[in-house]
Amino acid sequence: REEFLSRWTALFDSLNTAAEQARGRSVLFEQLMSYIDEHYQDSDLSLTKLADLFDVGTATISREFKKNSESTFLEIMHKRRIAAAKTLIRTTDISLKEIASQVGYDNALTMTRAFKKYEGATPGAFRES
Repeated sequence: REEFLSRWTALFDSLNTAAEQARGRSVLFEQLMSYIDEHYQDSDLSLTKLADLFDVGTATISREFKKNSESTFLEIMHKRRIAAAKTLIRTTDISLKEIASQVGYDNALTMTRAFKKYEGATPGAFRES
């Protein structure tokens, strides 16, 4: 059963990758997004760190984001972190300070500013709604 599930997952991932490439997204962009999805909680994740990890320049990374998503690296990072924060706000009672830390922000104020920019409300107001 586990082997079947493993093969099915591999097939699904392969088809998903092919579908993404068919939509015109580059392989590098898909790798970058995969890395971000796995490491968005790292508060030191930056354009420079990605460039070093993928052995390309920061300008190349920036171009990949703009070309494939029409968003900047920073916008994508904020949106990913805010999505995770929203889930934690909805499903837990932990403090906003702890949530900020868990999703990769250095402090709650930075998360609050980003949250307000992208969601139109503060995390506290979101929790109360």
